[in-house]
Amino acid sequence: MNAYKKEWTSTLVFGALYVVLAHTGLFAIAFGVDNDTRVLGFPLHYFIAIVLGSAGILAVSIVWNRYADQLESEIEAENNKTAPEAASATGALAAANGFAREGAQS
Repeated sequence: MNAYKKEWTSTLVFGALYVVLAHTGLFAIAFGVDNDTRVLGFPLHYFIAIVLGSAGILAVSIVWNRYADQLESEIEAENNKTAPEAASATGALAAANGFAREGAQS
């Protein structure tokens, strides 16, 4: 169950990163729109929008994808660990109720 907690926590964290990086207008408001400050010939607020908007979202997507793959492996391992216990509990319950697993008679 620990892996599922990590999954929803990562969804919230990476989702918040998406919102911050995608709404680059907030950075323009924070830093101002002074056209005297230039980076690579662009005004600072344009440069921030380009770098954080496009490249930032791409970088966060790559990191999230790799993290999600690792987390999926962890969830599968956790499910495989608990699957035999669940199967034996189901079999014991069926036997207690008088149901046979194979060859049940009607």
